[in-house]
Amino acid sequence: MLAWLFHSVGNLVEQKRLLTYTLKLLREWGDEHKVAPALSDLSEAIRLLNLREEGIQCAKEALGIFERLGNTADQARCLIALARALYDSEQFDAAVEATSRAIDILPEKGEQLYVCRGHRLLGDTHDSKG
Repeated sequence: MLAWLFHSVGNLVEQKRLLTYTLKLLREWGDEHKVAPALSDLSEAIRLLNLREEGIQCAKEALGIFERLGNTADQARCLIALARALYDSEQFDAAVEATSRAIDILPEKGEQLYVCRGHRLLGDTHDSKG
């Protein structure tokens, strides 16, 4: 996706603009299977721009869609993204809750990368809490 090219060269503002426009089109088309990943990507771009509350809201909306669609692996990935946004906002208890939930719903095989990311985020969060 063109938005990720902007991300790779560090132009996060343009990445956010393109993802926002893409999301608008996907919403008009009514395709929740594409809206949810777009929201998740937008949440990460927004988080990197330090627009914390906006990023948290996008991640929560994406999570709700993934839950309705019954997509467990994407729910877990979205929970990890939400937890990162919560961590950046110093909402440590909520970050721990989201991360723990993600780890709990991930399958034992095939998603080890996200399990590792979750455990690392738990460690960082507990370290930040003291």
